[in-house]
Amino acid sequence: MVIDEEILLKNTAVIKEYKAGQIIFSENSLPKYYFQIKSGLVKLNTYREDGSEFIHSLPSKGHCFAETFLWSDMPYCINAEAVIDTIIIKVLKDDFMNMVD
Repeated sequence: MVIDEEILLKNTAVIKEYKAGQIIFSENSLPKYYFQIKSGLVKLNTYREDGSEFIHSLPSKGHCFAETFLWSDMPYCINAEAVIDTIIIKVLKDDFMNMVD
């Protein structure tokens, strides 16, 4: 679900910059935000018991990610990390849910 940036900004969105390699959220943390990429590249991954990495997807500019987690009270089962310097528009979960309603 990609939403016009103006609508997001009118609904309490904030813009946050992440440096390459910076963690956006970690596995087992609770979903708190809707995330939409203004610029950059994000890696959604998990680490296996043997230490290897499985990359689920690489969303980029104009895409959102992990929004389906907002509809449950379950923790993330993935990690999100900025691959390159990335700018993300974030909306708090409650504000996002009110906006969608």
